[in-house]
Amino acid sequence: MKIDIVHTAFAVIALGVLIAASGFQHFHAPRRVVDIRFSVPQERYFFALLMHVSCIVAIYLGLILFVLAIYTLRGVVSNNPQPIDSQHVVWAALMSAVFVRIAMPHLPVTADILNSLRSLSQRAALFPMARESLVTLLASGSFVARKDANDELNEQLAIYGVTLETVDFLSQSAKRSLLEVCSLRHRLLELFEKSHGPKKKFQDRILDSLNALLAINTHPVEIRELLEKRRLRQFWAARAEIWAQLTSDHQRLFRRSARALLLIEDIHEQVSDQALYLAISSFVSEESEELLSRYRRLIAEVTLSCEPQREIRTDFLKTFGYSTALPIWLPLRPWVIVFALDFLLFLLPMVVGQFADTSSQLKARQLILFASVHAISQTVAITWAIYPKITSNFARPSLYSFPWQSYALYGLASYVSGAIVLFAFRLSVPMPFPILVPTLISSLSFLNMTIGISVLIDRRLQSNLSGLEK
Repeated sequence: MKIDIVHTAFAVIALGVLIAASGFQHFHAPRRVVDIRFSVPQERYFFALLMHVSCIVAIYLGLILFVLAIYTLRGVVSNNPQPIDSQHVVWAALMSAVFVRIAMPHLPVTADILNSLRSLSQRAALFPMARESLVTLLASGSFVARKDANDELNEQLAIYGVTLETVDFLSQSAKRSLLEVCSLRHRLLELFEKSHGPKKKFQDRILDSLNALLAINTHPVEIRELLEKRRLRQFWAARAEIWAQLTSDHQRLFRRSARALLLIEDIHEQVSDQALYLAISSFVSEESEELLSRYRRLIAEVTLSCEPQREIRTDFLKTFGYSTALPIWLPLRPWVIVFALDFLLFLLPMVVGQFADTSSQLKARQLILFASVHAISQTVAITWAIYPKITSNFARPSLYSFPWQSYALYGLASYVSGAIVLFAFRLSVPMPFPILVPTLISSLSFLNMTIGISVLIDRRLQSNLSGLEK
């Protein structure tokens, strides 16, 4: 009997791992893994990835329970109830895995569900909003070129025979664009060389990693430097093709700019010719802006994926010459706090009750699972209160009224989602209590949480709107 249980658990878990792997691939499709991972903050990436994979695995587990429930219901209807054995569980897991992995991505309705889930998960990871918004800020913000950028610009153009007098022929905007290209390229080269320093022996890298992990004979600054080098090395490995193409296009820009400037000497025109002045300056500006936009995109990616905090990212951008305030994104910490508090608030009284009532039949595993499921449902309820206000005007208040319809809609959605989670838990984990009525009643707390948080947020938003009106 124990062997059958072990084999059944192994089969369900193995198929669950395969489903989790397919969820990992589905989260990134149709892009490569590195295209998303190194374009967003790392904590948002792993949170969104975990959320997406967990939802896919939850669908797989839910289908197993659904198949087993149908089998049990069929026996009750035919007046021939049969107990569920390990073989039934394995077949239910196999059918659920085949449906999730093969059928769902190809059926129109279920494919739309999966695509909506992926879109929601990627938005939770701030892809591609974080990168694109930062690129826009860099393009519109102030920039200060390096002190040696002008000398570097003259040196690169002098390679093709362009004199200083010819360089002065360019307009101020065109020259600023070239100076920005030189400055960004120089700083990116420093980061590249920093992450690709002299290679250490394998045993030295192992010792450095252990010292960083255990903080043995290592200063905190040294630990941060080791972690930063590791993150930069991973980033440049992921962007090797892009960096190689940027290097080629950088040389191409200066080669074409030098050819345009040398055209002045070839046609023997006067420097005071306004038409030629504007034409060449415009050409150089357009060529530079195309390369600058790609440099800014790379800088945005390395800033978001390699620097852990907003203040550190701001200082990191200053090393490139950009002085800009990064946007404030919706933090993840409140969700973690809500989950932890709800988990403890439900777990501690039940544990105390277990010691007070020695006749209780609840086990520690059941208590922990129940507290976890309730905390998950409460976190989902908070999400129903906050997320619609970010994505839709329907859930936002006006100056003189509250969105009462959104309260009813998202409160009902919170109630239904919480009830489904609790029902799934009660069906899969037997407990000596009724299922239907307690679940329906306890799910009202999720509805109240969603509506209560929504009202508090809308009151705050209305106070801000009234301040603007004044």
